[in-house]
Order: sequence, then C-alpha cells, then structure tokens
Amino acid sequence: MHPVFRSKLTTVVLGMGTLWLVGVAVLAGIRRYGAASDLVALESRIDDAQRENARLTDELDRMKRPQWLALLARQQLNYKQPDETVVFVYKSEKADTIAPPTASTVPPIPSWRRWLEWFAGVRRE
Repeated sequence: MHPVFRSKLTTVVLGMGTLWLVGVAVLAGIRRYGAASDLVALESRIDDAQRENARLTDELDRMKRPQWLALLARQQLNYKQPDETVVFVYKSEKADTIAPPTASTVPPIPSWRRWLEWFAGVRRE
C-alpha cells in the first residue's frame, strides 16, 4: 500500500469529506421535507382560492339576473310591487305568539291641527 494512504492527514481529510457528504445528504433531506410540507400548504391555499372563486362566480351570475335587483330593492329598501299588500306583524307580550296590531282608543289628530299646535308651540303629552 502506498504511504499516502497510511498517513494521518489522509485519514482526517477522508473522514472530514465523509462527514461533509453525510451533512449535505441530511440537509437535502430536511429541505426536501420542508418543500413537501410547503407544497401541501400551497395546494390547500389553491383549493380554498378555487372554492372562493367558484362562489364569487355564482354570486356574479345571480347578480346578472333581473330578479336579483328586485329582490335587493325589496330587502334593502323595503320596496313592494304594485300588486302586493304590505302586512305588518307585531309581537305580543308573549314571545311565542304573534298578535294583530291593537286599535288606538285615542282618535287621530288631523294634520292641520298638528301644524297649528307646532307653530303655536303647544306640546301635547
């Protein structure tokens, strides 16, 4: 055997080279595991974005229909169609039942009288 292979320097260099190769292999495995977990997280985000995109596309399709504008006006602005009747439902003292509105025993005050009292500064209790 050649004397170079028997020297301590060669043994140390080969040992350090081996440790370096093992370290590189371990770090490559760690990076690969991290990249795989990042890939799973990104795929999850892509699936969420696709579901949100589909939901928004459906909502946009609904908004393009003329019935949607009518429904929005009815809900937000309390509009009614000409052939509809508006019904007010009042809750009674009991939370379980719904009662019709009670008729007032006080006769209604005419509008001209209200204006006159307002200009005169008269307050009714």
